[in-house]
Amino acid sequence: MKLKSVYMFWIACFFAAAMSFGSSVAEVESPGLQAAVEARDAERAVAQGAAPICSLENGGTLLRYVGPSDGPLLKCLGRHIDRKNLKLRITSAGGEVESSIAAANIIYAKGWPVEVLGRCASSCGNYVSVAARRLTVLPFSTIQLHGGPSKVDDKLEEKIKNSLVNAGVSDPDELARELKRNVGVAVHVYETHENFRLAHKVGLYWYDLSDELKLLDSAAKSQTLTVADPLMYRSCTKRKIVDYWFPKSAKEWFIVQELYKGRNFIHRQIQGAYVCN
Repeated sequence: MKLKSVYMFWIACFFAAAMSFGSSVAEVESPGLQAAVEARDAERAVAQGAAPICSLENGGTLLRYVGPSDGPLLKCLGRHIDRKNLKLRITSAGGEVESSIAAANIIYAKGWPVEVLGRCASSCGNYVSVAARRLTVLPFSTIQLHGGPSKVDDKLEEKIKNSLVNAGVSDPDELARELKRNVGVAVHVYETHENFRLAHKVGLYWYDLSDELKLLDSAAKSQTLTVADPLMYRSCTKRKIVDYWFPKSAKEWFIVQELYKGRNFIHRQIQGAYVCN
């Protein structure tokens, strides 16, 4: 299915759901949905300045984490690195690439199962979710992707240069220095990402949203995420799925959209296996 028809499918579903099911998830009675709402609210609180949540539950067998997938997650994992038989239940909107990869590598090395509650988005979806040897996506929870770092080419260099100019860097020598530095950072981030992808044998398709986003303008792209379905996860990561909730009706899609207002969601409509490489 082409992106245009996929995108229109979503708009139609959300409009129909809104007309049929009201405008608030509060009308739906579901323990799973209530847990997802509480996770979303906790994530928002952290984004507004509250400390990330890093706590042991269930007699010390469950590590509950809410916060960025980078430095704070690394710190949380480090506090419990010596524990065995630990499960990570995570709520995260993502974070900086390199620290998220470092956290993901710890999770993989320890063999800890991962549960997604609320959402695992951006770098959390890119790295933490695929480092789980066993993954559970709890009810009304989603893995949300927007693509991985890009390989540096002339087009990206020009984009970086334009960003520097727009930020007020006008002196030619300073512009040259900053361009070199920023390009070097971009190269390093891409190489770190690619090394992770190859080490964990993650298919390119997991990180490539070019077909989905090519018809959208830049403003829409920045607010658009792909919701990964279990077939996509299984095809692109080869990891074991314990349980994987995924919306199956217009009502459930509408609830997901309501949970994260301000974001657009795309679901890849693939029949049969994904070709990830």
